[in-house]
Amino acid sequence: MVSAFSLDTAMTRAMLVTALYRMEGSPTVTGTSSFTDVQAEQYYMNAVI
Repeated sequence: MVSAFSLDTAMTRAMLVTALYRMEGSPTVTGTSSFTDVQAEQYYMNAVI
């Protein structure tokens, strides 16, 4: 997980979905993810769902 701002770093899918999720107020998540490349313990799992 990136913990410092870095202007020249490329944005990953995880970073994008996390930013969008947080912009919406981190709503309560129900259900599961159908993405096989996202592991349950990842910090962005709720955002993906």
